[in-house]
Amino acid sequence: MVADMFVVLIIEILLILGLIILTRSFLQTRRKAMLWTMVAVAGLIAIITIPVLMVIFDLGTNGW
Repeated sequence: MVADMFVVLIIEILLILGLIILTRSFLQTRRKAMLWTMVAVAGLIAIITIPVLMVIFDLGTNGW
């Protein structure tokens, strides 16, 4: 159970970092406002995927 939570945490961190790196290399911009917007979008995507990963790993569902 605890190991699965660490797996979810690692997946989320890698997802956020990957989206930020991909976005930054795609934009190649020096405008920090656009970069922070993309960081926020990456964070929202990661937040949305947390419940999905918890269902996949059967965490917090009490076996239902």
